[in-house]
Amino acid sequence: MQRVLVVFTSGASTPAAEVRQEIPARGGRVLHSYGPAVLVFEGDAELVRSIGERPGVLGVHTGPVEDDLPHLDETGRIGINAWNATLSRSFHEAKRKRKGEGLPWDTDENDNED
Repeated sequence: MQRVLVVFTSGASTPAAEVRQEIPARGGRVLHSYGPAVLVFEGDAELVRSIGERPGVLGVHTGPVEDDLPHLDETGRIGINAWNATLSRSFHEAKRKRKGEGLPWDTDENDNED
């Protein structure tokens, strides 16, 4: 499964809604939705390719993305900045070292004392 960020064109609310429905229907998973223009999802290569060819999709990205697109609202810019942060070396290093990494999210913190 690939993790990708999708940017929709301005005014592409219908295509964006269709993509948001298509992803889980085709075995993918929507991870984050940042306003009407930015979406992060996981899917196989065929799904990613298919989404990238849809009308209203400005781009499908696996790497850093510029957040200066004029049609993005503040939420879309926040989403792109969050995406870019998750790609940084410092993010991965901090995540690797965080307390409880790899444990289920609902583990009682008293169960994980050093």
